[in-house]
Amino acid sequence: MDHPTWYECYVHQQQQPRNIKLTDSFRIEAKFIIQYFLPINDDPNSDPPIIDTVPLFEASITLPCKHAFEINHKDFLQRYLINSSYETLLNYVSPRYIENVSCEIIAQLRRLYNDDASNHGFAKSSNSRGESFDCDLNIIIDIPINTSDEELAREEQLSMQEDVKMVPASDKDIQSLKTYKLPQQCQICLEKFYGEKEDEDDDVEITTMPCDHVFHHHCIMQWLQTSHMCPLCRYPLSTNNERKR
Repeated sequence: MDHPTWYECYVHQQQQPRNIKLTDSFRIEAKFIIQYFLPINDDPNSDPPIIDTVPLFEASITLPCKHAFEINHKDFLQRYLINSSYETLLNYVSPRYIENVSCEIIAQLRRLYNDDASNHGFAKSSNSRGESFDCDLNIIIDIPINTSDEELAREEQLSMQEDVKMVPASDKDIQSLKTYKLPQQCQICLEKFYGEKEDEDDDVEITTMPCDHVFHHHCIMQWLQTSHMCPLCRYPLSTNNERKR
């Protein structure tokens, strides 16, 4: 199991709480999200590229305010998530990470309660009917993708290409391009241009005559040392004697 390098947890109250009492409850809509990223650290000041974001599961949790101060803060998620959700979470993070996230959630809920108490005073009427305060809980777990150097380079290249505005070539330049058909074999040595030897990894060097006929480079060089005409159509090249005139 790949352990995440970071998690993000934040609680946001949907309405401004007023006079929260210990008999009230936090009604929490929790979203657990997995973010897969490429571990490229060329620039330590920039965030790594996110490849995919996958919702893991959602859960509704009702926590009495007093439990935020009574329970072991490390046990929050294990205690209030149903077994299947907790087991799903264990597929991506270790129990230690779940405990850390639980501590952060409880700390934020306690802070929410204490902030309200400091602004409005503690509500002493513990026998009054309890209310529920809606909160959004988002937990984002960042997980690096294990890829080879070649795959990393390809992903980085694709990412760079997305940032470059692609502009097509003009119709005139496209139409001016010459197209050649490469014959199956050199008409001098009668060997194929490619595939003569299975262990041959080097590119084959070929030469095109002005008449557009193609030959192995070394073949046509040797031929032209003897004859100044194309072996196929007898198209003539200039000779040294002609140049001296």
